[in-house]
Amino acid sequence: MAREDITQRSVGALTNIEHWLAEPGRRYAVVAASVLAVFAIHAAASEPTYAWLAAVPVVIAGLAGGHREGLAVGAVAGAGHLAIDLVQGPGGQVIIIGALIRLAILADLGLLGAVLARVESQRDDARVRSATEDPVTGLLNVRAFYDGLRELQVHGKTFSVVLANVAGVRSLNETYGHKIGTEAIRALGHALRVSVKSGDLVGRLGSDEFALALVGADADGALAAAERLAEQLRLEELFLPDGSRLEVHAYFGIATYPGSADSEEELLKAADGAVSDARRQGLDTAVVASTE
Repeated sequence: MAREDITQRSVGALTNIEHWLAEPGRRYAVVAASVLAVFAIHAAASEPTYAWLAAVPVVIAGLAGGHREGLAVGAVAGAGHLAIDLVQGPGGQVIIIGALIRLAILADLGLLGAVLARVESQRDDARVRSATEDPVTGLLNVRAFYDGLRELQVHGKTFSVVLANVAGVRSLNETYGHKIGTEAIRALGHALRVSVKSGDLVGRLGSDEFALALVGADADGALAAAERLAEQLRLEELFLPDGSRLEVHAYFGIATYPGSADSEEELLKAADGAVSDARRQGLDTAVVASTE
C-alpha cells in the first residue's frame, strides 16, 4: 500500500473519531480515561517508551476540541509522564531533558490535531461550494437555485422570481475580450448579492442569466427590487481597456408563485418570456409575466 494511501486512511480514521467525539462531555470522558490509562501503563511498566501512547488521545483532543484543548491535553500528558519518570528514575539531567522534549512533542501533536481538523473542515467547505456555487460569481449555481425553489414550494412559501440578463455580453466579448464580459457578469452578480435580504435566493443560471427568489414578495415588490438592481448596476465601477467607464445594464423578467406557474421550471420559463418583452422595451426595463 502506498504511503499516501496509508496517510489518507489514517487521517480519515482520525476524522471519523473526531466526529464521534464532537460532543464535549463524551470527548472529555474518553480523552481523560485514555490519558489516565497511559499513565497507568507507564507507571506499571516503568518504561518511558509507553508515554508515547498518549499521542493518540492528544491528537484526538486537538482534532475534536481545537488547538487550545489539544495543547492543554498535550501539556497535561507530558507533565504527567515527566512526574512519573522523576518518581521512578534517578531524576538525572538526561531523563529530565528527554521528558521535556517529549512534553513539547506531545503539546505539538495536540496542535497538529487541530490543524488536521481545520484542513478537513476547509476541504468539506470546498466540496460544498463546488457543488452549490457558481465559480465566477460565488452565487448559487443553477442546480442549487432550483433546489432552493423546490424547498420554498415544499414549505408553502409565496415568492417572486426576478430573472436578469446582462445586456450586450456577447458584444463586449467580441469587442474587448472575455475578460471585460466576465467583469460585467460579476458586476451584476455583486449587485444581486448586495440587494437581497436574508432568506432570499440568488443564483447564476447561465452565461449572462441570473435569478432572484424574493420570499414573500408580490409582483410590485419584485418590480421595486428590479429598479434597485438597475440603480445598483449604475453604481458599479467598471472600466474598459481605454480607461473609459463601462455602464452595465440588464433586462428583468418577473414571475410570481403561486400565480405565474405551478412548478419551478414553468416559473422560470414565464420569467424568461417576460425578459424577452423587457428587451423590446429597452435597457433596465422590468416586465411582469402574465398570469393568464
